[in-house]
Amino acid sequence: MRRAEQVDALREVDAETDLAATLETIRLVRRHLGPETPLLGFAGAPFTVATYAIEGGPSRHLLKASG
Repeated sequence: MRRAEQVDALREVDAETDLAATLETIRLVRRHLGPETPLLGFAGAPFTVATYAIEGGPSRHLLKASG
C-alpha cells in the first residue's frame, strides 16, 4: 500500500460480518472468564497499522515506510 489509489480502493469494514469469527471468539472468552476477570486486547496504533500495510508485514528497518 504505497499509493493514494490503493488507500482509496479500501472498503469499509462491517464488524458484524467481516469480523464475525473474532467477535464470537471474544464472546466465548468473556463467557469463560466471567465478569470479575478483565479481558485485555491489542489494537495497533495508526503508525503500526500503516507500517504493516506499507511494508506488507512486519519489518525491522521500515525501509518502504520511511522512504
